[in-house]
Amino acid sequence: MLQPLDYVHYALAFIFVISLIGLLAMAAKHYQGKKIPFLPNKRIKVLEWQLIDSRRKMVLVRHDQTEHLFFIGADGEFLVSTQSAKNPASEETP
Repeated sequence: MLQPLDYVHYALAFIFVISLIGLLAMAAKHYQGKKIPFLPNKRIKVLEWQLIDSRRKMVLVRHDQTEHLFFIGADGEFLVSTQSAKNPASEETP
């Protein structure tokens, strides 16, 4: 049988877990769309993706100064085209 002190322990543990979840949510909102200071700079970036249908999509990926267009489907994925990035300075979006 639970003692009244056990209820206090459970309540404090619940409050602690909820506050940790709240802190994580605040940190996620703060760093949303920003570079996180302790993570290294990424060389690969997904610029766009477009659903073709429920099982297939096209993905535009930038790697260094090159853009790759991939077709991803249920049967696998393949490279559609590769070209030099036209405007690498426009990577940063507000």
